[in-house]
Formats: sequence, C-alpha cells, structure tokens
Amino acid sequence: MRRHNYRLWKLGIVSMLIVVSMMVVGFSALSTTLEVNASTTQSALTWNIGFNTTYEVTPLSLAASSVTCGTPTITSTTATLSTVHLSAAGDGCRYKLPVANTGDINGQLSSVVTSVVSNSSSYTCTQVSSGKVLSCTYSGDSSEILIFPSANASITASTLGTSTAATIASTYVQPLISSVLNAGNTSNIYLYVFLRETPSRTSFSGLRFQTVVSYSQY
Repeated sequence: MRRHNYRLWKLGIVSMLIVVSMMVVGFSALSTTLEVNASTTQSALTWNIGFNTTYEVTPLSLAASSVTCGTPTITSTTATLSTVHLSAAGDGCRYKLPVANTGDINGQLSSVVTSVVSNSSSYTCTQVSSGKVLSCTYSGDSSEILIFPSANASITASTLGTSTAATIASTYVQPLISSVLNAGNTSNIYLYVFLRETPSRTSFSGLRFQTVVSYSQY
C-alpha cells in the first residue's frame, strides 16, 4: 500500500514539473521582444502645374472684318493679351492655352481672375463674379468687350447671344474652376475676347488684359 502511494507521489511530482516547465516556456514566449528592422526610401513628391509656352490663336468673326488677335505673353500662371483689333459686332479671338501637370501631385484649378494690366485707352472695365469675366466699355460707346476663360472650345458670339457677364461667368467659367488635372496630364484653357455692338474705335492697343490661374492639391 505504501509502495503504491509512493508511486503516486512520484507521478504527481513529475506531472507538476511538466506543468511548471510548460508555464515557464509559455511565459518566456510571451515576454520575448520581437524586433523587425526595415527601411523604406520615399522620393519627395513634386508640385509643378501651370501654363506651358505653347498656344494657338484663332480669330472669330460673324462678319467680314479685320481681326487681329496679337500674341499672348505666357508665364506658368498668367496669360497677358495685347494688340487686339476687333472692328465689328461679334468679332472675337480664342486663345488655346495648354496647362500641364508635370509633377507627381494631382491638382485642381481653385481660382481664375481676369483683370486689366494697362488702360491708356480710357476704357471702363468691371470684374464680374470675382474676376471670372472682365467687361470693358468706352464712354459714349454702346459696344462692350468681354474677356473670360473657359474649358469650352466652341464658344462663339452666337453662343453667347445677349447673355450678361454674370451669366457667362456661371455658364462658361465656373465649370472650369472645379476641373481636375492629374499628375502627368495636360489640359486646355480657352481664353476668349469678344466685341458686342460696333464700336467707335476698333483698336484696343492701349488696353491689356491678364488672366491669372491658381491650382491647389486635389
């Protein structure tokens, strides 16, 4: 009987040792610090978006007349127009200005403002809708010069009809503001100059316009 108890006692001791060993191994596994060494190289992203130096100029006219559109001066964010000659109602010029995103970050056109940079011809010019459209008139003259940018490549004097400058801003310019230009892509902004009614003077060499575009990250 005592021998039987002794064997049970030894078996119990061995079992306890096994359990304790397993607990020690488990605790050791839980308390071990796992170290992972890794290095990642990320090249800096670049931001580069704006007008490039290429452009196309197209005279627009409803009647046989002499239209001179001149050569725009282009920087990455501005387009300046001068030497415009429009002589009849409906005369106009379209300037196709490519915009390129040569960086790595997608961009969105956040604002566009058209303003007068010189006015030796004494025109009265008004910015409509925060500069989206520029409307210029001459004292005693019923004609009006309209200057505005758009994403639409097919605008004519007939398209505009008798639309007000505010309507032109909401219909033709505002859709341009929300346009997105993804990295590596090129898009076009079309800058328009139109003459309404037949003016008393046809050369606007003393009146220069400038459109400034701004982009933000999309």
